[in-house]
Amino acid sequence: MDSRHAGIRVTYFDYRISVDFFHAVTDGSGGIVFLNTLVGAYLRLKGVEIKDKENYLDDRDKPRREEAIDSFMQMADLKSPKLAKDVVSFQIPGQRLNNFSLIVINGSLDSQQLYNKAKEKNVTITQLLTAVIAWAIEEDRRFFGYSKKRPVVVSVPANLRKFYPTPSLRNFVSIMSIHSNGTTDFDSILKTVKEQFARQNTMEYFMGTINFNVKSQRNFLIKICPLVLKNIILKIAFEKYGAKARTSTISNLGIVTPPKEFNDHVCRYEFILGPQKREMVSFSCCTYLNKTVISASRTIKESGVVRLFFTKLAQLGLSVDVDTNCDI
Repeated sequence: MDSRHAGIRVTYFDYRISVDFFHAVTDGSGGIVFLNTLVGAYLRLKGVEIKDKENYLDDRDKPRREEAIDSFMQMADLKSPKLAKDVVSFQIPGQRLNNFSLIVINGSLDSQQLYNKAKEKNVTITQLLTAVIAWAIEEDRRFFGYSKKRPVVVSVPANLRKFYPTPSLRNFVSIMSIHSNGTTDFDSILKTVKEQFARQNTMEYFMGTINFNVKSQRNFLIKICPLVLKNIILKIAFEKYGAKARTSTISNLGIVTPPKEFNDHVCRYEFILGPQKREMVSFSCCTYLNKTVISASRTIKESGVVRLFFTKLAQLGLSVDVDTNCDI
């Protein structure tokens, strides 16, 4: 079996453990629980007893039924309409890498320093990073004179567990679509981003999106479609409502809180988004032991947007240590 097509793949190199998840299997929260459980199993074999159960399951226990609940089905009320209309967004131009390549640049920051900067700007960390990404794309577009006909849209996944607590480890996130205002004025972009977060980061907004997806899933005609035809329909729907609706993504896992026994054995967590067909540059981040790691992954040779992103963080007064898997 080709492991590249598996729903979950575990690999390791020296002291580094990596787990790849297909997005339909789980989200960042469930992925962290799986990874922590795996690390805990290794540590137990080394004689370390894991007493703290924070974001951790004992691998010797049987899976519980509630861990596999479809929380979207539970949460949907099928009444609230979808509030946002999808648009065709600006696509970052560039020369594609081959199908097996992904360039990753990690920027490590002091989390307290990052928090203080966000507080100074009167925004959250995710809002600050979203604005920096939008600014970097707008600046790159301005410099090369690319068309401004289509908007820059940054996709921001939101963990729905804050609205609807659930024991499920399955995927339970929804998406905010944050539009840039078309300028390269950072403060103006930041203001626009904050306003859109206030409108979209609500139960009402997410309920509309959830209802739209659940209704589509329950559609009788789709249910009775042959699998071959169903795959074609889903592919077209993804192109229209997913891939084309965003320019880039910022996914913030927030503070990773594993069992306290991990602190003497685990030095860093990284969270990286995989390659997309149309989304050339993606961003993700997580925080552990007062260190925030922002990962920029790209499938094009051009590094302009990523360079501008980290340059802007430095201009804001943040100290960033950068490492990469490639010298491009």
